[in-house]
Amino acid sequence: MDGRLDYWLEDPASWLIGAEDGGALVGVAALHVLPILEKTGKFGRLLALVVEERYRGRGVGRMLVTAVEDQARAVGCLAIELNSSRHRTETHTFYQRLGYEDACVEKARFYKSLTDA
Repeated sequence: MDGRLDYWLEDPASWLIGAEDGGALVGVAALHVLPILEKTGKFGRLLALVVEERYRGRGVGRMLVTAVEDQARAVGCLAIELNSSRHRTETHTFYQRLGYEDACVEKARFYKSLTDA
């Protein structure tokens, strides 16, 4: 994991935002920003949101998402998106409460692996 964190933190378009309690890390969110070609501005992707289980339901996730949104706005993002597996219905409810809409009914999402692994 250390190697991946070093790799991640070297990217100037990527941020890791942490939440702590008494000096212990209890949650983390990852943001990556891309320029938009069809209009002036950038596009943010919330790539990861992890909250230690015993801290869930206490506002940590909401705080991390808000911090990601604030960072995205600060660097010129016009919108932000995230992906979540269809079976994670509780997670979907959480994101919907924060104003996120499920766009899969409107848009297709295509994926292709570029590795054999």
